[in-house]
Amino acid sequence: MRRRTKTTIFVYMLLIGIILWSLFPILALVKASFSPSRDLLAYPPKLFGSLTFENFRTLSKDWGKFYIGMLNSVLITLGSATLTIIITLPTAYAFSRFARTKIITNSAAMLIIARMFPPIVITIPLYPVLNSLNLVDNHVVLIVLYTAFYVSLGTLTMKSYFDNVPIELEESALIEGCSKIKAFFIILLPLSTTGIMSVGILVSIFAWKEFLFAFLFTTSLAVTAPVVLNEMLGGMFGVSWGPLFAAATIHLVPISILIVFSQRFIVDSKMLVREK
Repeated sequence: MRRRTKTTIFVYMLLIGIILWSLFPILALVKASFSPSRDLLAYPPKLFGSLTFENFRTLSKDWGKFYIGMLNSVLITLGSATLTIIITLPTAYAFSRFARTKIITNSAAMLIIARMFPPIVITIPLYPVLNSLNLVDNHVVLIVLYTAFYVSLGTLTMKSYFDNVPIELEESALIEGCSKIKAFFIILLPLSTTGIMSVGILVSIFAWKEFLFAFLFTTSLAVTAPVVLNEMLGGMFGVSWGPLFAAATIHLVPISILIVFSQRFIVDSKMLVREK
């Protein structure tokens, strides 16, 4: 009994240590965003110093472009998640219900292979094509790129959910006079809501933090928040660490809220994929 108690205490202490280790960079970032400039690079670091909103005021004054980038990030993230779900649903349904043919089985394998290529391999030949078509610096281009990059994982995730829905439910609906399309909407989709939300969340996290595509294919109109953060690191008069920390904290808030309120769907989808 004592040995079991010691093991339990050790496990809890280990978990607490991992949580603190993971949260430390985030807490340090938030603390730095509210610290005066004189305390940011002080040595030894001041754990408990004065707090100020000066960094956020300087950010609004000198880097108004950051808030435009935040708005662009929101639009591109929502567009990418929506388009990915729209494409993923019928594709995953086909893989789940009609995977008996060799063509569909091989195409599923191609989805996995395509997902293994690093993004830079795609951008090198794609940039001159988009540039010649005057499609650079466009919200739609980033939405399509993010969707193309993540539709494979979304399809496989949704396939796992569709596989768990008994086909007998659809057959019963067909006997009652429903068409296949109507049965898909009234039977399959309501039972796969968790999967749909999981795909949307995963795509949103990717699109919100993605830097490479946004850096290469935007200049001003569709520039996203990560690109602006990178620009703040290369200021003409050096790095203004206070406003940079403030911008990073603001950029962290929306996705953190999304993750906190939707972690159940993410864990659920990962468990399903692992089982399959």
